Amino acid sequence: MPKLANDSKSKEVVCRETGRLDGKLIIVGDANTGIGEETVAELGLRGTPVVIACRNVEKAGAAESNISASYREN
Repeated sequence: MPKLANDSKSKEVVCRETGRLDGKLIIVGDANTGIGEETVAELGLRGTPVVIACRNVEKAGAAESNISASYREN
């Protein structure tokens, strides 16, 4: 179970889980906005293969672009 840390002065919740996900493929539903999109971005930054599962292809494409842009920033 991931360990979450929430700074009372911040609205940001940080996952401090350090477990490895080698050999795993993660599927995130409703991943085109909000928590789903942030989850996909974080897993991607950790090198985990992720499938973005969405009902709307256009919104999925926009989420993919946003997430890819975050990779370029880091």
